[in-house]
Amino acid sequence: MRSIETTAAKLSVFKMTWPIFIEILLQMMVGNVDQFMLSHYSQKSVAAVGNANQIINIVIIALSVISMAATILIAQYRGAGNKEKVTEVCTVALLTNFIFGLIISSILFCFDNFFLDLLAVPDDIRSESGLFLRYIGLFIVVQAVY
Repeated sequence: MRSIETTAAKLSVFKMTWPIFIEILLQMMVGNVDQFMLSHYSQKSVAAVGNANQIINIVIIALSVISMAATILIAQYRGAGNKEKVTEVCTVALLTNFIFGLIISSILFCFDNFFLDLLAVPDDIRSESGLFLRYIGLFIVVQAVY
């Protein structure tokens, strides 16, 4: 009887988490689709986008962790029937993510060369990598609020 309950709990956790994994996978695949489309244009562009995507993927994972933490709190308060706390957590999470997204967007836009130095991006693709990172970085705030 105990193993059936344990198996049911594991399946329940899997049912709740697989949409999160699929969402993160699809978000990260956007960069791969960019690379595929650019492969018809220039190999240097593909390399530039690939380097910038390394940084963007780390940011997406960090934002996903923050969102999951808020989701856990919301689920706990909702299960307890505390609608006031649910509203409070939603408001605080949205505001925090917005501010965090603005900060990250600003950092990626202003300090793109710092991150490209960390990755040791070659000089021949550096300008394209920086351009892509700055433009995508500007819209990280939208990803954060999402």
